[in-house]
Amino acid sequence: MLALGMGAQAASCVFLYGLPYLVPDLRHQFGLSLTAASTLVAAPLIGVIVALVAWGALAGTASGWSSPPGWLSPAAPSSPPAGSPVP
Repeated sequence: MLALGMGAQAASCVFLYGLPYLVPDLRHQFGLSLTAASTLVAAPLIGVIVALVAWGALAGTASGWSSPPGWLSPAAPSSPPAGSPVP
């Protein structure tokens, strides 16, 4: 199990951090602008973030956490009130 997890982590690191090295070739071969190439490079990271948020929401609901504390709600300030416990 550890080897499987390590292999998955290594593959994701190579994909996420190795792709930017291909930008010059992508721009030359496909005629991409710098904006298009950077969007292409950022797409896997955005996918990882979306997947992590989805898995976190699933884990939160499976553990019985029905709603976040008030200071984590979208309308709340960006930091918890002083003296409040941080989960």
